[in-house]
Amino acid sequence: SLYGHKLPVQAIDISTDETLIATGSADKNIKLWGLDFGDCHKSIFAHDDSIMQVRFVPNTHYFFSASKDRTIKYWDGDTWEQIQKFEGHHGEIWSIAMSRDAEVIVSAGHDRSFRLWERTDEQIFIEEEREKHLDRLFETGLEEDSKKYEKESETASTRTVESVQASERLIESLELAHQELEIHRAFEKDLELYNQSKTEKESGEVSTIDKIFSKIEKPLAPPPNPLLLGKSPSDFLLQAFQTIRANDLDQALMLIPFSDIPKLLFFLDDWIKSGKSLELCCRSLFLMLQMYGTHISANHMVIDTIRSLEHNAKQKLRLTKDLMGFNLAPLQYLKSDLKQRQEMASFFDLAEKVESVRKRRKISAFEEVEFLH
Repeated sequence: SLYGHKLPVQAIDISTDETLIATGSADKNIKLWGLDFGDCHKSIFAHDDSIMQVRFVPNTHYFFSASKDRTIKYWDGDTWEQIQKFEGHHGEIWSIAMSRDAEVIVSAGHDRSFRLWERTDEQIFIEEEREKHLDRLFETGLEEDSKKYEKESETASTRTVESVQASERLIESLELAHQELEIHRAFEKDLELYNQSKTEKESGEVSTIDKIFSKIEKPLAPPPNPLLLGKSPSDFLLQAFQTIRANDLDQALMLIPFSDIPKLLFFLDDWIKSGKSLELCCRSLFLMLQMYGTHISANHMVIDTIRSLEHNAKQKLRLTKDLMGFNLAPLQYLKSDLKQRQEMASFFDLAEKVESVRKRRKISAFEEVEFLH
């Protein structure tokens, strides 16, 4: 038995000469063990997430590791150095397989794609790979700093005249849409009772409902409200929501009375379920949960709405994520193909220029010889 990992071991492989064993764990470490005495040669902090698989290259001590951090890494089991890093998956990598001659590697991931990696004749220099890795880390650090500053600037936003006006428009639109929705609900309820009473009369059954509603006529549909501009209450409120600037959205939501929050949650659930302005709806939902999370959880009147929001938001976000991953993969391929074509075009342009210069030199030399004759 071999002990050393802090979390469960999820991957294991043995070299062809049966002298090394590599183990990958959920603690993000790879451990190399000697099979002669069972001692741990080296523990490597290999990935930023759980390691799902390790595979030795046949007849060598080189091996590959795949992780949930969406990367595959190539290692030297004797020097314990990282040789190369492969990026391309848009989701967690679950498994890798290798051909017998180690010329081809296939990886499969949570993004529902297979990726095929082929060995090339290009030489790899470890120092250059280290420099590339450091450059990527530096660029990632700059991006994280900029995102942090953007987040700080957003949270430090102050109330402005525009945000107050946007909040007032939103409250008025919400009240109007809610009133129209209640009118339509009352009409549907009366129509249902009327149809039920009519059905029982036609069947010849005498009931309490027949006696009560025998003299009630068919309810008339409510006339359209001209303030809604020919839209449904939900679409009218969504249009008012979309007119709010992104910088004023958080302040506009903060100025809404808590008594109107359940009404707004109902409309958000309707929009998310219909797939309308999903990004705007989710952002508004998260902002309201951050501001009123404690009060909302204590309000038993909105529990069903919150459960519906959770189900619909998860479903729509999962579909959007899958769609983005599905579209991103061919876009990345088109990008690399376009880059390769541009490099080839620049190469051919350079070759044409060199050929034209050579022709000019030949013509000038010929003219000079002809002049001497």
